[in-house]
Amino acid sequence: MKKCLIIVDFFKDNIESFFHLNDGAFKSYIDDRISNLSNLIGYIKQQDNFDMFYHQYGNQEFYFDTSDLETWNFTDYDVYYFSGLSMTQCVHSLYCAIPKLNKYIVSDCCMQEVYTGDTNYDHPNVDNIEDLVKFENDWLNGKIRFMFFDNSSTNDGRGEWKSGDFEKVNYITSEEMII
Repeated sequence: MKKCLIIVDFFKDNIESFFHLNDGAFKSYIDDRISNLSNLIGYIKQQDNFDMFYHQYGNQEFYFDTSDLETWNFTDYDVYYFSGLSMTQCVHSLYCAIPKLNKYIVSDCCMQEVYTGDTNYDHPNVDNIEDLVKFENDWLNGKIRFMFFDNSSTNDGRGEWKSGDFEKVNYITSEEMII
């Protein structure tokens, strides 16, 4: 069975900007997620049935050394795993774009950007790591979704987080993958 991990938008400047949020209140969250992804990458490098790809939506410096990761190229695999930044946006968009049923977001190898008063309204407004992790779990389990106020081409990104019974996302932890 051939598998692949796709790392999405794990850019150095995005991750470093997290360290400055709320005087470092999210530092342990970031450290844990980076450590989990580093461990997963180390495990995958030892596997014969696993490939890794890096997918980017911009042209920035990567957080990890990507010299041994291939640039994303759609190839048929039996299982797809997705990690990176931001789980509810870029990672999820690529997850949805792969027309396969056997696909998972590696939840503890993703980071979710938080709303800091910028013009990107579809990040959660959370005050601490516990709230952020609860938000991620609620989102993965289909309890919340971002609903845009305006779906026209002139949409400025405004909307709100709504509770409900939305489609769940297939997800797994890095620990479950390494076992």
